[in-house]
Amino acid sequence: MSPSIRTVYGLIAKGIVAWLGFSGSSQIALAQQATIGVYGCGTGCSISVKQLSSPTRMGNGWSRVLVKETVSEYGINGRLERTSSSKFWQFAKCDGDIVGAGFKSDGSDAVTNRIYNEDGVRLDCHSACGAVYQKWEALCNSPH
Repeated sequence: MSPSIRTVYGLIAKGIVAWLGFSGSSQIALAQQATIGVYGCGTGCSISVKQLSSPTRMGNGWSRVLVKETVSEYGINGRLERTSSSKFWQFAKCDGDIVGAGFKSDGSDAVTNRIYNEDGVRLDCHSACGAVYQKWEALCNSPH
């Protein structure tokens, strides 16, 4: 990225921070870099993901980020029929091949999945395997 583009991005970021300060907003906007935005969960179903915290490296080689996922289910007519949301921690072993999720911030209750199958093929799918590789990639490649 050229220095002039960095300068423009820096000015935009400072403007957003200044605007948030003047607008009276108490919420800080987080870059959504450690999560994927949306993935499928079957026919007529999608899951949107919102990053709620900055990603952090834990002392044990894992990274984590707090997320909110909203499941939206659509009827045959295309109308939204049902939504449900939950907040939880997403974890990734960035020097390995594991991604997981749990409600405890230390990961002690996390359910984990490998990002490669038994033949060493990357699980690069959304609905069928829960976007495990994409989740791992987003968290591990995000700035910590």
